[in-house]
Amino acid sequence: MSEISIGAAGVEDEMSEIIELRQGAAFVRVAPAVGGRITQCRLSDADGQVFDVLHPYPEEHSELLRWAKGGMYPLVPYWGRIANAQLRHAGERIALCPHPDAVPHTLHGTAHQSQWQVVHRDDAHITLHLDKHSDAHWPWHYSAQLAMALRPASLRVEISVSNADVKPMPAGIGLHPYIHCHPSSRLQFTAHKCWVMTQDFLSLRPAAVDAPDDFSADRSVGLEAFTHCYSEWEGGLRLGSGGDKSRPSLRIVASPELDHLVLHRPPNAPYICIEPVSHTANAFNLAADGVADTGTRLLAPGQRLSGAVEFRLE
Repeated sequence: MSEISIGAAGVEDEMSEIIELRQGAAFVRVAPAVGGRITQCRLSDADGQVFDVLHPYPEEHSELLRWAKGGMYPLVPYWGRIANAQLRHAGERIALCPHPDAVPHTLHGTAHQSQWQVVHRDDAHITLHLDKHSDAHWPWHYSAQLAMALRPASLRVEISVSNADVKPMPAGIGLHPYIHCHPSSRLQFTAHKCWVMTQDFLSLRPAAVDAPDDFSADRSVGLEAFTHCYSEWEGGLRLGSGGDKSRPSLRIVASPELDHLVLHRPPNAPYICIEPVSHTANAFNLAADGVADTGTRLLAPGQRLSGAVEFRLE
């Protein structure tokens, strides 16, 4: 198994390993053993000025169950919560382990709590692989891959999950970045549905996008907290610099497989989570109830689901 074994020889050294990609003044720092996380991402504009894209992850923090806020991590084999840690699939009810910070629900899959292996690296590219056997958190064997490509003004991240089991597996993918922002930063994108959610972030049903959720015309991210889950997202998003005219805009472009979008804005935070994902929260259980358009995929043995996101300065 590829998870970290606490107390094993050499684990402390592995947990502290940071791999840096660099293109000119731009760089990305990756911690494979800490859930395949990107801890920092700085990109450069046409004049060579460097800007933080991500709110930095504290590299001294190696706890995988209760992670720090910052950087970016993979969402595999699902995003969000599974209600009451009970997965309904193929007529069965499968008990999972709840996450301690989301009790009684699960949270954000298992890949970000595992040690990833480096299978390729050079100055501008890195590919990570995870082979994850079934356990109490997820009863299927799966494999996953992260491939990152850095250019001076952009970072492209490809993510995939494959069913390595002998039985069909529900699956989803996504990325969870903490994007650097200011209250005056302006956000613009188009989505055609916004999911009604419970207070503990479980989706209930899709609805039309109403005014408080609508970013089709750019508007300030502000200081107030909000969490929205969209579907039928058109795949392109712009985060403008607002009052800081010296800072370029950030463009985020996702592949069609990642046609759901999550925004999470904590109050007064120096970041906003902008998460391209393949399904809504609690999607697998909603699909079992007959709810349409949840984004749920069912992978046959050996089948793969993949998507990509590009972050670039404009």
